[in-house]
Amino acid sequence: ETPAMYQATFTLLDKAGKTLHVENQKFGFRTIETRESDGLYINGRRVMIKGVNRHSFRPESGRTLSKAKNIEDVLLIKSMNMNAVRLSHYPADPEFFEACDSLGLYVMDEADIEEHGLRGTLASTPDWHAAFLDRAVRMAERDKNHPSIVIWSMGNESGYGPNFAAISAWLHDFDPTRPVHYEGAQGAGGEPDPKTVDVISRFYTRVKQEYLNPGIAEGEDKERAENARWERLLEIAERTNDNRPVMTSEYAHSMGNALGNFKEYWDEIYSNPRMLGGFIWDWVDQSFREIDADGRWYWTYGGDYGPKNVPSFGNFCCNGLVNAVREPHPHLLEVKKAYQYIKTTLIDKSNLTLSIKNWYDFTNLNAYTLHWQVVGDHGKVIADGTRRVDAVPHATVEVTLGTVRLPSDVREAYLNLSWTPVDAAPFINTDYEVAYDQFVLSGNKNYRALETKLSGKVEMNIDPATGALHSYIYNGKELLVSPVTLSLYRPVTDNDNREKVGGAKTWKKVGLDQLTQRALTVKTSTRSGRAEVELLNVRGEKVGTASFIYTLKKNGELDIQTHFVPDTTVITSLARVGLTFEMPDAYNQVSYLGRGEHETYMDRNQSGKIGIYHADVERMFYYYVRPQATGNRTDVRWMQLADEAGEGLAFRSDASFQFSVIPFTDENLDAATHINQLRREGVVTVHLDAAQAGVGTATCGPGVLPQYRVPVQDYTFRFTIRPLK
Repeated sequence: ETPAMYQATFTLLDKAGKTLHVENQKFGFRTIETRESDGLYINGRRVMIKGVNRHSFRPESGRTLSKAKNIEDVLLIKSMNMNAVRLSHYPADPEFFEACDSLGLYVMDEADIEEHGLRGTLASTPDWHAAFLDRAVRMAERDKNHPSIVIWSMGNESGYGPNFAAISAWLHDFDPTRPVHYEGAQGAGGEPDPKTVDVISRFYTRVKQEYLNPGIAEGEDKERAENARWERLLEIAERTNDNRPVMTSEYAHSMGNALGNFKEYWDEIYSNPRMLGGFIWDWVDQSFREIDADGRWYWTYGGDYGPKNVPSFGNFCCNGLVNAVREPHPHLLEVKKAYQYIKTTLIDKSNLTLSIKNWYDFTNLNAYTLHWQVVGDHGKVIADGTRRVDAVPHATVEVTLGTVRLPSDVREAYLNLSWTPVDAAPFINTDYEVAYDQFVLSGNKNYRALETKLSGKVEMNIDPATGALHSYIYNGKELLVSPVTLSLYRPVTDNDNREKVGGAKTWKKVGLDQLTQRALTVKTSTRSGRAEVELLNVRGEKVGTASFIYTLKKNGELDIQTHFVPDTTVITSLARVGLTFEMPDAYNQVSYLGRGEHETYMDRNQSGKIGIYHADVERMFYYYVRPQATGNRTDVRWMQLADEAGEGLAFRSDASFQFSVIPFTDENLDAATHINQLRREGVVTVHLDAAQAGVGTATCGPGVLPQYRVPVQDYTFRFTIRPLK
């Protein structure tokens, strides 16, 4: 956390004492040990690996990185609360190690050995013994003096055989101070892993919660028994036939809109002393920027260069926490939150008493300042202050902030805790937030803000053919471009495309991507309406029914109550349940009370703080390498969409909801394979969701946990729309 490096000077003298040569080497001191049933210890402290896998890649220079670019990576990795890097799958430039030495990152150095497709053939072939050993020996000999290297890794995805046993024996004899890792060294059928490794390692593990469809046993149906190939990490740590530390050397595959249920991983890692942590796959997208003939830039990926018949895996190399030019993807903020070293729980709401755990291994919490605020749902600060907290590494302390009385005009308030360093470090300034937590405080649940009386006239029109709200006019101005219809689909994410059960294949097979509404009955009056509709797919098959009750109040509010009944013999999975429509793109100013300010999803929202946020529609959209669903916000209390003059629509619901507003149509977003294929059509697309599925990590690894899916069941929800003036 605060490394100290020393200058070692080596001088070569002749017999007369004359200096022939001088060599300088920065050096550091540390101890490393693995303890039975108790993990990895560095300098006598048990540490957790909060890591990431890293390829050496820059779009402007390929695999060759300058010293400055190596340092840039280390600084950014450190600033996001990561403490470790696995070099995947080859040793890095020595200048990268120098940056890790001086700035403080634990490194797993990995020999350049991979026979992915052969799965152990060469590892067991005597003719390859020398080649295997040579790569490991050269790695260790070149990199041995870098103290940041705390684990040697023998290679990647090459099965297992005697050639790895030879590497292990040589490494242990050459350098008994560092443990040896290799994920491919696995015991069969629950037997202990070979003794040639000091750390038990697995790829893309599941958490212990059930992923499978109800009633389907693992092995019963390979297609439907989702994720059965991935082991559960905590189950390995709970085995009694071994006592070595357990890690996942690749997990949380970060391809596209990803990194679902990351919190659940770390709840389990903290729960068992044998659990060591893991390395996310991976740090940076391996992609290039190009400009098309029309001057539009876009990210390229597999298949974009050379003959189109050359096999590729599409955008599968674009699975970073940052894009190729090191701009953070939204899910990097979820990593920063989960990896943070200061964890707080609110144990007494009446006098705001906190239990604070210091997860730093070597740093007292008095190196940071605690900033606290109580903010009402009206956006005003009710109380605030700063504190210095004394807590030695791994200690838990209690801190009382005192009683805060909430005003009567606050339905709920938010206790926000933020930690900043007292002294600047090379990678963060004194105003940089290293950790935060938020707690919701209940206020006056009966309070209702007075609505400004409308000065104009609201008119609505219900389409007799579809039962949808077809027109919403305020003061003679039409605010809708397309009808308000039920939505059960989203432009598919990379993970949706790879889900074994319940993802894009299922949604499209049923036809959720091309739904139409057909009215069975429509009844309307001046200020109300009711419609019963069938939901049909592109083949004309019924996938469900819905009813809409429209109530236009005197104050201009339009209440839309929806009851949706899916046909459970047809639909087995839903992407979302909500309403969607389009508005003119002049309405591009978004305000909301919910989790922000970045996008969040059901299984990736720990990093979002509830608050009032303002953004334009362009900023609500994130340009993933392959365009896909984006921009969602969770735990929303209200949302407003306005033009530059402040006119537009306000949206509320009985319960918290999810929403997104993007500057493209869903159809365009779903069809585009590259950013330059997105076309602005003069509209913004709005989604108001009662529920939407999480994102999971199914591109490589387990998919969406059951509690983050959208159950196939009846739904009743209500949204209120009101003109803004």
